[in-house]
Amino acid sequence: MGEDSEVKASDMKKSVAQTVTMGEIAHDARPSSFLLGAVIIMGLLIVIGTAILLWVIVHRALHHNDVAAPQTKAAYHNVLATPSVLSLVPRPGERVQSITARSDGSLALDLRTVEGGERILIWAPEKAQIIAELELSKSVSQ
Repeated sequence: MGEDSEVKASDMKKSVAQTVTMGEIAHDARPSSFLLGAVIIMGLLIVIGTAILLWVIVHRALHHNDVAAPQTKAAYHNVLATPSVLSLVPRPGERVQSITARSDGSLALDLRTVEGGERILIWAPEKAQIIAELELSKSVSQ
């Protein structure tokens, strides 16, 4: 029994010594004041940046008509001020088969004749002129 108490006493002294050493290490491992200041400044920048972002989103949501209105009104005014008129004189027996809007703003007009001939016109409404014409003749069967 005497040996067990001696072993326990020596183990206790080692654990007390380790505790003191760990406490000293923990005490020396404090962050420096420079790092603490940097963390505080970065936190403030995050909060300020978030506040500015939210303000911009709310401002644009509430005033989106004020910003876009002058450009939109001017664009509609230009279109409506000068209506585009296509003066197309069809050939005898020719009729409009279809009109297709193209991605560039022009219109494709498909004109067909009773005999089977076909003509495709590309019309630019903003210029009020025909910009291309493709004439297809009917196929001849043998």
